[in-house]
Amino acid sequence: NIPAPAHLVFPLVWDNKMRGTTQGIEVSANWKVTPLWTVSTGYSFLQMHLRTDSGSRDIITASNTEDSSPHHQAQLRSHVSLPGHFVWDVSGYFVGPLSAQQVPSFVRLDTQLSRSLGEKVELSFVGQNLLRDHHLESNDSLTSLNPSQVKRSAYMKVVWRF
Repeated sequence: NIPAPAHLVFPLVWDNKMRGTTQGIEVSANWKVTPLWTVSTGYSFLQMHLRTDSGSRDIITASNTEDSSPHHQAQLRSHVSLPGHFVWDVSGYFVGPLSAQQVPSFVRLDTQLSRSLGEKVELSFVGQNLLRDHHLESNDSLTSLNPSQVKRSAYMKVVWRF
């Protein structure tokens, strides 16, 4: 019999003393307009009700957490198969404000025109954030992340499957 080594356990408990509830809904729909054209839409709503316990000295985490997620988000997407192996996708997005981060709501429009060049190669022309030259998506001062600015962009993409 080998005796077990002696050791001490120092339990550490991390507790933000925050409690709460969330409610929300998410709905989506797909509509096959024609055999070659599909329209998809979606909407989500999120409501948080957070509070700290009376013994907590934290006065900002509950409100910062509540107001760092958008209450409303929506999207509308169109996918069309065109003659000559072309496919055209257009997507529009709405994201509500993040008031704790001082990020205003924004609308974004993206598009992509693709062409299949056989079974293994696809060529695409992509445009993102086409409505504005840039928009802020995140500005959380409580994390070490830098503010996230999404700029307008256009690029060409080649996909080779092997």
